[in-house]
Formats: sequence, C-alpha cells, structure tokens
Amino acid sequence: IALLVVDATQGVEAQTVANCYAAIDAGLEIIPVINKIDLPASDITAVRAEIEDMIGVDASRAIPCSAKTGIGIDDILHALILDGCAPGGDEIAPLRALLIDAWFDNYIGVVMLVRIVDGMLKVGDD
Repeated sequence: IALLVVDATQGVEAQTVANCYAAIDAGLEIIPVINKIDLPASDITAVRAEIEDMIGVDASRAIPCSAKTGIGIDDILHALILDGCAPGGDEIAPLRALLIDAWFDNYIGVVMLVRIVDGMLKVGDD
C-alpha cells in the first residue's frame, strides 16, 4: 500500500506523479490522501479531479485530512488497516518471531515488541 499525499492548496505536482507511477509499477495499491484541508485556499473537489485526470487513480474515496489539526488521521489509519493485507504465516508451525524492541516499564514490567512470523502466542505460554 502507498499513500498518495497531495496538498489541497497546491494540487498534483511533478514529483507526485513520478512517485505515484513508481508505486504503481511496484504493484502497490494507492490510497489517495488530500492534506492541508484546514487552509482557506484548499480545494478538495479540484484536487480530486486532478488526481484522476493527471494520474489516473480513482480519487472518489480520497481521504481529506489535516496533518496539522489531526482531522482525518483516524480515517487514514482505518483505510490502512482495512486495505492492507495481513502478513502471511503458518499458525500451526512452531513459533518464530522477530524481536523488534524491548523496554522496562515501571508499572507493567518488561514490554517486548515482536513480529510473529509463524506459530502463535496464547495467554499462559512460557
């Protein structure tokens, strides 16, 4: 998945087109995002049309947002979760995991961030 972020006041620019085509060539699904909607000069309708005309990506479900105010950020995260494909793995295989980080929290103890590659963890596992 690639987020195509377009400024609501500037519209589609040359580097936007180049980066979007690179993402399409890589086989990524494009989620259009229109940023800076909090500015008075923003024109969401015109930017949607530009995305469709200049890049050829369906902008009907483009997500309007403002990174500055936080408007639409939850919608972007929701789209990433719904449109993203879960990494593959074999639940029946023995546990294999990648330790990403570990730290100590004074209230809950050791906290570990892991990515499970195969297998599964259940409450009570050692």
